[in-house]
Amino acid sequence: MNIRSFTAVLLFIVLAIALPVSAAQVESTGLGFIKDGNLSAARQSAIEDAKRLAVEQLMGSFISARTETKNFMLASEKIYATTQGRLDKFDILNEQKLDESTYQVTIKAYVNNTEIAQQAIDLINNNLWSKKPRIKLNITAGGSNQYTDSALFSVKAETSQALAKQGFVVLDDSSILDASFEIKLNVSANVNSNDFQGTKINTSQLSVAGMLLNTATQTQITSVSYAEKKAGDVAKGLTSMASKISKRIAQKVNLETRVIWLSKLENPVLLKLSNLNQQQRSMVENQLQQAVIGLSGITTENQNTNSYLLSATYSGWPEQLYDQLSQLSELDDISFTVESFANSTLTLSIK
Repeated sequence: MNIRSFTAVLLFIVLAIALPVSAAQVESTGLGFIKDGNLSAARQSAIEDAKRLAVEQLMGSFISARTETKNFMLASEKIYATTQGRLDKFDILNEQKLDESTYQVTIKAYVNNTEIAQQAIDLINNNLWSKKPRIKLNITAGGSNQYTDSALFSVKAETSQALAKQGFVVLDDSSILDASFEIKLNVSANVNSNDFQGTKINTSQLSVAGMLLNTATQTQITSVSYAEKKAGDVAKGLTSMASKISKRIAQKVNLETRVIWLSKLENPVLLKLSNLNQQQRSMVENQLQQAVIGLSGITTENQNTNSYLLSATYSGWPEQLYDQLSQLSELDDISFTVESFANSTLTLSIK
C-alpha cells in the first residue's frame, strides 16, 4: 500500500469514528437575504436558516412531548437556538440564487440523538418547563356503608381536580394508556351522632390512606395517610374534608415525583411492529432511527410472521416516547401509526 492509499484509508477510518453511531437526519431548505450584492453573507445566512429549520424538524416532537403547553414556544425557541450549533454534520444538497434578493440552500443535517436529547432535557429541567407525568388513580372503599360510598366519590373527584391543578394528567382504569405513576388510595368514612343539650349533632370522620407507586416497577415511592373530622351537615362535611385531604395528597405527589420525573433517565422500551413485511419493517426501523430523537440502540429481539419485537433505549419515560411517536405519525412522510402503549411496550403498525 502506497502512502496515498494509506492516507485515504486512515482518513476514512477517522471520519467513520467521528460520525455519530446513532444519528438522526433531515433535509431542510434555508433562505438568505442578499444585501448590497454580498452573496457570501447571504449564503451563510441561508445555511444557518436551514440548520435552524433542521433542528426544528428533528426536535419538534421531542420538545413537545416533554414541555408544558404554556411554555412550549419559549422552551422551543431557546432549545432551537442552543442546539442549532450542535449539528454534527451537514451536507449541502443544493444551492442557488433565486432572485436578486434571495439565496437558497438545501442541506441534509445529521445530529447525535443521545447528545442533543440530553442537552434539550437539561434545558427543560433547569428552566422548569417539564410537563408533569401521567398518573393513574385507583381508589377503593375501606368498608361498605352509605358514608364511605359518598366519600369515595368525593375523594376521587377532588383528588383528580387537585392533581390536574398541579399540572398532572390523570387517567382512570378505563384508559388504554399507561401512566408513569399510580396512586392507590383506600377511603373510609363514618358518622357519629351525639346529643348535646337536647340537640342531635353529627360528627363525620374521613380517613384516606394509600401509596404512590412507580407503575413500571410497582415500587412504592411514598405513602399517604390523612384523617379529618367535621361536625355538622354530613354531605357538606364529607365534601369539605375530601377537598382538604385531596389537596394535601396532590402537593405531596408533586414533591415526590418531581425529582424522579426530572432525572436524567434512559429507559428500556420495546417496540412491537405488527402486520408488516420485511421491507416495511426496514422502512419503519429506518424512520425510527432517523426521526425519533432520544431513541438509540434499536435491536431486533424476536421475529415471527409479519411481526417483530424491537428493543431500544429512550432518553425519557416511555409515555413521552408514546407522545413523540404519536405526533410523528401525523406527518405524511412517516409510514407508521401507534396502536397501543402498555407496560413500556409500544405497538406500531403501517398506516
